[in-house]
Amino acid sequence: MTKAVTLVFFFAALLCPAHAQETFSVRGVVQDRTGAAVAGAEVRFHSPHSSISTRTGSDGRFEISGIYDPEGTLTISATGFEPISQQWVSSASNSPLAI
Repeated sequence: MTKAVTLVFFFAALLCPAHAQETFSVRGVVQDRTGAAVAGAEVRFHSPHSSISTRTGSDGRFEISGIYDPEGTLTISATGFEPISQQWVSSASNSPLAI
């Protein structure tokens, strides 16, 4: 049975110059509704030009680096939770986003 709990994640975009082309990073923490870290969740960034994924650590934190597109979709999935997706657009303000 899947828990009816929404995963919450916070992330920030970081602009990182790399040679002649800019790359981006997404980092954040995945938590359940109670604020508890969700360890081992898969975090996937997908855009027309790339698909990169990682897993959260024991503290729920993740980082995806080497993103060449300034926008795409982040999808988070974890055992026992409904998957959740959110559009992501690079921001120089590095503002957190919760969904």
